[in-house]
Amino acid sequence: MKTNKLYLLNFQFVLFCFLIIFFYGKGYGQSVRKDWLSRLNKEIRQSAHYDAKKLARIDSLKKQVGSGIGQDLFDQYLRLYEEYAVFNFDSAYFYAMKLKEPASVLNDTSLMQYARMKLGSTLL
Repeated sequence: MKTNKLYLLNFQFVLFCFLIIFFYGKGYGQSVRKDWLSRLNKEIRQSAHYDAKKLARIDSLKKQVGSGIGQDLFDQYLRLYEEYAVFNFDSAYFYAMKLKEPASVLNDTSLMQYARMKLGSTLL
């Protein structure tokens, strides 16, 4: 009889601890989730601001493109490709194709392979 009482008492204690942990964790998880969702919504509302900053960087890079030759031109096209890579697929593809031009003028096989690799990653 005592072992049954002891068993029941242990079971009640374990159940009580489990319920406290469960409800505490559930309440804590909800507040953390609300914080993350509010932060995410705030960032989404600012997406126009981020797009404007990226477009300003792209315009600045486009103005510099004509000034370089050889390796400098390759680097300028590469920077433009990287800016467009997750922003605009068509323009990223265009600049990945443009990477081949200075690489072939320089007759640098590593740059040509790098340009092909960038083109391939754009097509994924």
